[in-house]
Amino acid sequence: MPDDSAYTSEVNSWWAKNGRQNADCFVLPHTREEVATALTTLANESVSGGNSSIAVRSGGHNSIGFSSTANGITIDLSLLNVTAYNAETNIASIGPGGKWQYVYKELVKYGITVTGGRDGDVGVGGFLLGGGNSYYSGRQGWGCDGVINFEVVLANGTIINANEVENADLWQALKGGGNNFGIVTQFDMEAVQAPPLFSDTRFLSQNYSYAMIDAAVGFADSDESLADDHFFTFFSHNTGASPDIYSIGVHVNTQGITNNTTPFDDARSLPAFLNITIVEDIATAAANSHVSSGTWYVIPIPRLGRLIG
Repeated sequence: MPDDSAYTSEVNSWWAKNGRQNADCFVLPHTREEVATALTTLANESVSGGNSSIAVRSGGHNSIGFSSTANGITIDLSLLNVTAYNAETNIASIGPGGKWQYVYKELVKYGITVTGGRDGDVGVGGFLLGGGNSYYSGRQGWGCDGVINFEVVLANGTIINANEVENADLWQALKGGGNNFGIVTQFDMEAVQAPPLFSDTRFLSQNYSYAMIDAAVGFADSDESLADDHFFTFFSHNTGASPDIYSIGVHVNTQGITNNTTPFDDARSLPAFLNITIVEDIATAAANSHVSSGTWYVIPIPRLGRLIG
């Protein structure tokens, strides 16, 4: 509630500053049963004539309208953050309130990982329900493709499983459907082996931006021979690094291979004012990969280089 000493820190815990909204109150359930109680209580209030909105937050990393409300109740799932691995079934069970750096920290103890987020501060729930682009997507698909079972609390408080056999239509709908169909309280994901990652990050002058664009197009057009490679590029203006606009390209190989041929090779031949190459596990990579809160960014959608440029 607004008069609670923890209220302000809860509001400010959203990564996106425009997502920091003053809800009438925040509900932080510890269990799936408490989620069910909260939902049935709020549903009954709505039936009785209440008009408050309900928001559901996992990591709070998205912008306004996704996981917060200024006119209603926000259910914060951050306490549902346990990660467990069953070696017999090769299934990782992950709470929606976990953040990827901590999920990976637990899973790498067993030499495995899942198709999860690149930024360690991103929450599990929003990432998987929104699709989820991962370092492993070239071979494994979207993050949601790795989910073999969703544990879901429906609006009437019923707790069900959605998988290929049971509630299969909901299982499909949740793969990119966001929080529109219920509140997911656990994701069961197929685990994959987690050898160290190789990453090569290069900062180039704006004069060489064409090389980054060509690399992005080349990766988009590549075949399965580069399924273990991942690349992204963006332009930045950060006077702490350079007085001018510059481009950044990041190439990651999920098998730790340092010398394979990729569309990034031309960019690697150009003079970089900063170059970072490293081999590290996914947990360390995620923990070291945080985009600062308050950063503004634009994502170009077209594939063609001439349109991106």
